[in-house]
Amino acid sequence: MQRKRRHSRKIRHPRARRPNLNPRPRRQPPRWRSSRAELIGASVVGTLLIAFTLLLAGGVVSDFLDARALRDHGVYADGVIVKVHHGFGRGRDYVVAEFTTRDGRQVTAEVDNIYWRPVPQVGDRTSVVYDPAKPADNVADAGRGPDYIVPWGYAVVAVILGAGSVAIVRNIVRIKRRG
Repeated sequence: MQRKRRHSRKIRHPRARRPNLNPRPRRQPPRWRSSRAELIGASVVGTLLIAFTLLLAGGVVSDFLDARALRDHGVYADGVIVKVHHGFGRGRDYVVAEFTTRDGRQVTAEVDNIYWRPVPQVGDRTSVVYDPAKPADNVADAGRGPDYIVPWGYAVVAVILGAGSVAIVRNIVRIKRRG
């Protein structure tokens, strides 16, 4: 005679998970860790951005000081256009003008912010404003005056690049701290 079981056993499916009576702590998924090459690449990009930003900032300061010198100390003179240069694209056109300074020196200088309507021709008369401290280097069209737009545009670009380079460097430092 067979005995009847009092407690019947549940039949489990062979693939069913058994409850874990002794749980181990779950392993956290690994954080994003960058390789050494990625850190070096980001460091190089960050350093180049910072260097370019500093060069651009130096150009901004130089252009602004030149424009301020023309505004504060500029001397007006009449000149003759000796060469017209048409560059490729906007902003690359300039003329070479020849004028006489107050002390009688004959100066030939590039004028890049000349008024282009009508297009100037060789031999046309023009009026320029020059910096007496650097008459060959700092010359502008008298009708347009010193150029403040270019330094402000460069300043905006320098601020954007500076912010980007700071963000890159900050991320590099944060990643290196994490290990």
